[in-house]
Amino acid sequence: MAFQVILKRTTDPETLERVSSEVAAISGAPAEQVRKALETKSISIGKDFSEEKAAELRARFESLGAETVVKDLSTPSATQPATSTPSDNVDASEQPQKTTQGYDDEDEEEEEGVLLTKEEYVKAMNQRADIFYTEKENV
Repeated sequence: MAFQVILKRTTDPETLERVSSEVAAISGAPAEQVRKALETKSISIGKDFSEEKAAELRARFESLGAETVVKDLSTPSATQPATSTPSDNVDASEQPQKTTQGYDDEDEEEEEGVLLTKEEYVKAMNQRADIFYTEKENV
């Protein structure tokens, strides 16, 4: 089975510092970039982890004060939310890819979308010309 580990958004400065430093050490991403992302939205630290590795990562980040979610990717609705975390965090989980073939999801709650900062939006526009097209008028 494959599992995804998600770190939920946090606004606590001390938790942000500890967690972003740890994510930066693991991923190689700049700590400040990770901090800004985690301050505004939940982030995935990876998919396709074994159950043991996902549990290890969950324990590692919860010990730093992060609220985590472990999703079983083999079943679309299975989640394992953290229990011993601050309750003031806002849930803005990353949206998993959904298939609608043979699956009626009208009864389920909709997940919130992810808001992009201006910098993230510009970066996405520049990287994905096949999706984002800006038309300029000649004046």
